[in-house]
Amino acid sequence: LILFADKSVDMLGLGLFGFEGVCIFLSSIAVIILFIGVFCAYAIASWRRQGAMHHLAKRVPVLGKAIADMELSAWCRAGSLATGIGLDIRHMIELTSAVSPSLAIHPSHAIERLQEGLSLAEMLRETGLFPRAVVEAVGVGELTGTTAETLDRTANEYDDSAARGFVMVANGVGTAAWVAVVVVVASIIFQVFSKYAGILQDVIKGF
Repeated sequence: LILFADKSVDMLGLGLFGFEGVCIFLSSIAVIILFIGVFCAYAIASWRRQGAMHHLAKRVPVLGKAIADMELSAWCRAGSLATGIGLDIRHMIELTSAVSPSLAIHPSHAIERLQEGLSLAEMLRETGLFPRAVVEAVGVGELTGTTAETLDRTANEYDDSAARGFVMVANGVGTAAWVAVVVVVASIIFQVFSKYAGILQDVIKGF
C-alpha cells in the first residue's frame, strides 16, 4: 500500500509514499522488533527472579489468577510427591519452595513452628500465603494419613482452574487482535473512500 500510494491517497495515514516510504516503514518495524526482543529478554529474566514483571503479571485480573493457580498447583504437586516418597518436613518445604518461589517458606522457621506444637496446616495458614482450600486439604490429609492423595487432588483442581484462565486470556488476546485488524482495514477503506468522494464532489462542482 505504501509503495503504490501517492500524496493524494495516503491509505495508511502514515505520510509514507513510494520506495523511500517502504524503507522507512521496514526500518521502523525492525527497530520495534528489536525493542520487543530486548523487552522479552528482560521480562523473562525478571520473571525467573520473581521481579517486577512477575508482580505486574499477577495484578492482571484473569491472567493473575491463572498464574497464582499454576503456582499453587506446582506447590501441591511437589508436596504430594515429597509426602508420598516419605521425605521429612525440611526437604518437603525445600522442594515446594524451589518449584513455587512465590510460596517459599523458610525451612528453619517452619520446623521451629512445628516443634512448638503447630500442625502443618496451621503453620501454612500462619504464613498467609496459601488459600483456604490448600490449608484444608493439608489438614484433612494430616488427620487421615492421606496428605499425598489430598494434595494431588488439590493440584489437579488448580491445574484445571489455571488452564481455564489461560484459555480465557488467549481468547481475549485473539479477539483484541482481530478487532485491531478490523479497525485498521476499516480506517484504510474509509480514507480511500473519502479521497475518492472528494474527487467526485470536485467533478460534480465543475459541472
